[in-house]
Amino acid sequence: MLNIIDEESDNAFLRRKKKSVRTKFKPTQSQTIEEANLLCVWLIAVDRSDEAYDLLNSYAIEIPYDKNRPERWEATCKAILLLSYLED
Repeated sequence: MLNIIDEESDNAFLRRKKKSVRTKFKPTQSQTIEEANLLCVWLIAVDRSDEAYDLLNSYAIEIPYDKNRPERWEATCKAILLLSYLED
């Protein structure tokens, strides 16, 4: 589901975060969605917006809707807002 690309230019911090998101991500858990969102923010901060866009595009729209899980809505909305920011 996730489109995480390992680059040779990744520092140790990004490598750890990418590995963590890759192994723990579940589209039904708001905490792991938030971790993926944070990874995207870090990628944007280090001027790798294209990589962040690809990652967001791979999961933001695919998260299952559940009316009883407002924390998942919030995490999903953050992902969609980041995606719309990058599409500008």
